[in-house]
Amino acid sequence: AGGGAGGGAARKPPPSAPPLASRGETAGGGLLAGGEAPVDVGILNEMLSASESQLGSLRSALAGVEKALRAEAIQNQRIRLAIDKAEKMARYAEADRIAAERRAERERLEREGEGR
Repeated sequence: AGGGAGGGAARKPPPSAPPLASRGETAGGGLLAGGEAPVDVGILNEMLSASESQLGSLRSALAGVEKALRAEAIQNQRIRLAIDKAEKMARYAEADRIAAERRAERERLEREGEGR
């Protein structure tokens, strides 16, 4: 889903890390005891900071979308009410037209009865 609405900051590559051996790595194969690769806490903290920033941007974008969704739902409800009102007014107008036709027919019949 391309280019998000949050517009979060572009991710920067982590700064160059010193060679693994200088961070306590075992010299024989690049793994610590237990078979795990060493982890640079500084890089993880940068990743956490970027993730928290992205979460903030996404929450902000979500709040905007939720506000727009509520506004559109209200607009939709208003349109439905307007349709209901227009349909009711059309029914009243039709009933008035039929009543006027019947009244005119009755009056015409009364006039014809008086004229005999």
